[in-house]
Amino acid sequence: LMADVNRRTPGSMAAVIGLPADRVRGLCEEVAGAGRTVVEVANYNSAQQTVVSGAADGVAEVSRRAREDGASHVAELKVGAPFHCSLMTDVAAEFGDELAATPFRTPAVPVVANVTASYVHSGPEARELLAKQLAAPVRWHETVGLLGREQVSAFVEAGPGRTLTNLGRSAHPTVPALPAGTARQIDKAMEKLSGSPV
Repeated sequence: LMADVNRRTPGSMAAVIGLPADRVRGLCEEVAGAGRTVVEVANYNSAQQTVVSGAADGVAEVSRRAREDGASHVAELKVGAPFHCSLMTDVAAEFGDELAATPFRTPAVPVVANVTASYVHSGPEARELLAKQLAAPVRWHETVGLLGREQVSAFVEAGPGRTLTNLGRSAHPTVPALPAGTARQIDKAMEKLSGSPV
């Protein structure tokens, strides 16, 4: 579904580092204001890292303006589609239709949705938020803030890379943040969490 979006409207994403999120959002609104392109905040990763997403020309223009505004770094992301922006709205609806046929139960463990940065309380709510997240920004900074206030004992990143591990460490340096994207990393995380060799 997401690949279809990129075939119809070639898009891209870029991480803007060193500018406050409000300023990056303002740049998106300025560039998209004329209605000729789509560019929106896709990820609120940290106080100083915001990802933008949309049509390739809009993302390129926001990237240029961010550099002019003093961003310390702007990096185009290697992605297959412009995730978490309004270009994904049709896909979110189609995905929602697919999810409608899938049974969802109330979570047995606490789950925080990154689209709301709050707890998911029921199966139907989980289904709705999964569809919504395709076209809505990821509120990661707020999500990690909530978990930090809840005094979690560790952050474990399940998946490839270390981006979220690094963001967790940055937001809450006293909370262990562990990548678990490979068998070796999983073993090391298990050892760290259990306090004994696996």
